[in-house]
Amino acid sequence: MGTMTCKGCGIPKLFCWGNRWTDDGILESQPIGMRRLIMMEQELMVGIFQGLEERLGVSIEHIIFEAKRKDAVLYVSDLLPPLLGRFVRLAPLRRFAYMVMIKQAALIGLGKAKMLEYEPGRRLVGRISPVYCKALFTGDVFGAFESIEGVKAKHTYGEIGDDLFFNIEPWEDAPEEERLEPEEGIVVPATANYFRCDVCGLPREISFLRWEPEVGKIIDSRTGEWVFIQGIGALNAVYRELEEELGEEIPHLVADLTWIYYQRMKDEHPQVFKDLNFIKVRGLGVPDSDNPTPSELKEGLNIRNGFNGPMLAGMVAAVMGGDYPKWSWESSEEGVVKITVEESSIGVYKD
Repeated sequence: MGTMTCKGCGIPKLFCWGNRWTDDGILESQPIGMRRLIMMEQELMVGIFQGLEERLGVSIEHIIFEAKRKDAVLYVSDLLPPLLGRFVRLAPLRRFAYMVMIKQAALIGLGKAKMLEYEPGRRLVGRISPVYCKALFTGDVFGAFESIEGVKAKHTYGEIGDDLFFNIEPWEDAPEEERLEPEEGIVVPATANYFRCDVCGLPREISFLRWEPEVGKIIDSRTGEWVFIQGIGALNAVYRELEEELGEEIPHLVADLTWIYYQRMKDEHPQVFKDLNFIKVRGLGVPDSDNPTPSELKEGLNIRNGFNGPMLAGMVAAVMGGDYPKWSWESSEEGVVKITVEESSIGVYKD
């Protein structure tokens, strides 16, 4: 993986072949292009989940796992198109399919996995270290098993040091979970204006990424942060379910936790987070302006194809809102998130 790189930009060729950024600012999986993806700092995502659990006093791991399981089934179908999928799902070839999944996981920054034991249709035992997020990864591998084996399954997992071990087996009487269906969202026209590589076509704006295949990480070379690629379907389902169960406190907590993270990032790396281009590059949405003025922010900044209103509000407020911003967000129209930010004289306002 490390030696096969694009001659134009140096990005691993397998990553170029498996992902693309559309002119509308959408990061999506290939070859079919049905699953919308985002790039996110690992510390931010894990921090949001942990922060929600601490503030709520309850575990949300089961919600994250189930949403990711359903999303992973669809993602595997994208990665293995119909003809190839039918071929590799033949019992003698399924091991190859799992090896593809393991390589893909490392390529998009999910960690370094290894298959320890495998019996077609009966059992899969593996290990991953490091792991980008325990609940998300177990949902990933569980969904992959169900897709490739064509059965419902059950699993156990445990940690020894930094290693996460998992065991997956068929479950004939598995109950059907009707909640937590992945939610992709609406795509609207936008103008991302990426500067693209002449060879592979990916945005040159992602040239700051550094792949570390030996540990399955993607590193932002400017900040040292571990970043990863993730489908939005499961994340949307998690936030939707939490808000339905626990109320409108959830989106405000998500916005607060995101603001705290990116405020620190801006303080530590002011040249990286000097404008909103980082939102566009990560596939999170296309702001009408990368560098909005205070008056434009006060009036409201539209982000087209925005991934998550609360997270976007926290990002914009942290990077562009001064020391004590107050913020709000709304879905002004389908596929558009409108973020309003203005300076507050004292403290942090939580809208």
